[in-house]
Amino acid sequence: MCVHDKGDGNPHAHIMLTLRPFNEDGTWAAKSKKEYILDKNGERIRLPSGEYKSRKVSAVDWNDKGKAEIWRAAWEEYQNAYLERVGSSARVDHRSYARQGIEKKPTVHLGAAASQMEKRGVATDRGNINRTVAVSNQ
Repeated sequence: MCVHDKGDGNPHAHIMLTLRPFNEDGTWAAKSKKEYILDKNGERIRLPSGEYKSRKVSAVDWNDKGKAEIWRAAWEEYQNAYLERVGSSARVDHRSYARQGIEKKPTVHLGAAASQMEKRGVATDRGNINRTVAVSNQ
């Protein structure tokens, strides 16, 4: 995990996970396995190539997009607990503005190149979009 807070109003964290599970002895296990597709009689289906029809099944569900919602909700709970513990009235919400019922337009992601240009005082298309959105949201 890496937490970035450069004081620019965009503190955020990058949380990385491996897609491979570990074996009990600490070595890497396979990240997926092959599962054969069966016909109505429970027999493997042979393809014209001679191979059997199969699909890849992940060993872990960490890459499932539904997990992001669960993890973001848990992260919100931890953040808010710590904010409360230190006496801050600030709170975070992992949901989008629309899901929170807030009529606010989101800004667009600048990216590294546009961010650097904006910091040097060079206006970018994305920066201009975000400035327009900021005025609209006021």
